[in-house]
Amino acid sequence: MTFAGNRRFELRRELGRGGMGIVYEAFDTERQQPVALKMLHGSDPETILQLKHEFRALSEIVHPNLISMYELLGDERHWFFTMELIRNGTNFMGHLKSRQWFLGPSGTSPPQLASHGQLRVL
Repeated sequence: MTFAGNRRFELRRELGRGGMGIVYEAFDTERQQPVALKMLHGSDPETILQLKHEFRALSEIVHPNLISMYELLGDERHWFFTMELIRNGTNFMGHLKSRQWFLGPSGTSPPQLASHGQLRVL
């Protein structure tokens, strides 16, 4: 299911994709600012429920080093949420792996870490 934008959101470019959806840079004409827009690949009830849970869980976390969540939106064909767009952020897992304090005993390599989603730190 493709999304080319709508009256409110003008898609600018794709930022990334994963098993659940695609993240775009978009211009929100209501907010008058660029946003990141995460859209689901499909619209089956289980996937929509996962998106709602993800949005609600993330929107409750407020920290200066994490993105702000804006809105959860849906219509008959598309479900997505919008969030703060960070142009020069660092991938969270890459950030952890690059920290000296994260090295194991005697400077050994850190353990393998699983990457989940596009969590970013500044």
